[in-house]
Amino acid sequence: MQYNNTKKCWETNDISTRGIIYIDAFYIELGYFNKSQLNIPIMFRGGIIYLDLLEHCSIPIYWCNNECCYSIDSANANNIIAVSKHIFNYPIEQCYNFSKLDLSPRKLKFEVDPEFKYISNFTFGIEYETCGGNIPWISCLETNLVPLYDGSISGHEYVTFPMTSCDLPIINKHLDLLKFYTEYDLNCSLHIHFGGFPIIYHKIERLCKAWYYFQSNLEHYIPAWSYYVEMYKNNGKAYNKPWNKLTTLSTFYKKYTCRTYTDDNCFNMPNAYDINEEKKWEVKGRYFNMNIMHLISGNSHKTVEFRFLRPTTNYYEIKWYILVFSAFLTYIIDTKNIKYNKCTVNKVIDHTFPKNIANKLKIEGRKLYHLHKVQTANKDFAGINDELKDIYLTKIHNFNM
Repeated sequence: MQYNNTKKCWETNDISTRGIIYIDAFYIELGYFNKSQLNIPIMFRGGIIYLDLLEHCSIPIYWCNNECCYSIDSANANNIIAVSKHIFNYPIEQCYNFSKLDLSPRKLKFEVDPEFKYISNFTFGIEYETCGGNIPWISCLETNLVPLYDGSISGHEYVTFPMTSCDLPIINKHLDLLKFYTEYDLNCSLHIHFGGFPIIYHKIERLCKAWYYFQSNLEHYIPAWSYYVEMYKNNGKAYNKPWNKLTTLSTFYKKYTCRTYTDDNCFNMPNAYDINEEKKWEVKGRYFNMNIMHLISGNSHKTVEFRFLRPTTNYYEIKWYILVFSAFLTYIIDTKNIKYNKCTVNKVIDHTFPKNIANKLKIEGRKLYHLHKVQTANKDFAGINDELKDIYLTKIHNFNM
């Protein structure tokens, strides 16, 4: 028999976790509780143990970055940022798939950026890849960040819960945490997911056909090798291939899901290459700069993913991309007779936003446009020279809307 402090009852099974149930300056009590996302990893007697709830600790605790845990001894505190891929003491399973984790976000309120009200039809998810370091678990809980495993990088991938346009200012806090506790390198990327696009055949086909031209126009605002990361990433893999000209969506669907399209219900069927969503790397159709595999397969997380951005700690840079990608999706949804080869950044901005905001977006876009030229002139085709980028966007230009 053991007493379960979560359920407040005695149990005969041993499925509960043994850890700390109370701690103060003079006393530590051990007991049993159900493992949950609210547990806190603590360094204890040469190992890692979990505190059941933060409120059961009445003394300060200190983050040990290199150990991915807290300590009650301030002498152990550090912010040593090292390769963290194999150091995972968070109280959740280390896995690839966010949907496999039974987690709940906190309800947070922010002062909403006024520009975001024009993209309120979408939901958003962001994936921040790192090469080292660990964000403190309490900070993850407070900002709705979830650490995941990604085999292509040497750190963790921190992902957000689905956000509405009202939630997007939390990105500021994410970037502060990432900048202080983690690092990124040339192998890392920034991915943004957009939910809310209609799961309708002709609109998805229109999306793909328009993107074929839009991706070329967007190239002027991003590093030259953004769609050709195999040119500089260590493993030489093409993660963000540019789209080829689409003949029909049904042809694409059959090639990358191994199924035959009959009607729109097919878009809810699991991808035959990854039935249980446990081997995403087997889904070859996801390795384009715009990934629609979630949109056309599976019954959850129906998103369009843009995969080709470089990591950044500049909120206004991310904001510009979120607004422009949202404008592109809005344009595709609203416009029936699209001249695909006329689909440009400025066109989708003018379609989606009032003139005053559209003009500001175009001004900010010109800064990225000229940064692209500066990077190319300095042979920084991958856009990995952050000093160059920082000088141009932060110290010379006030990248602010």
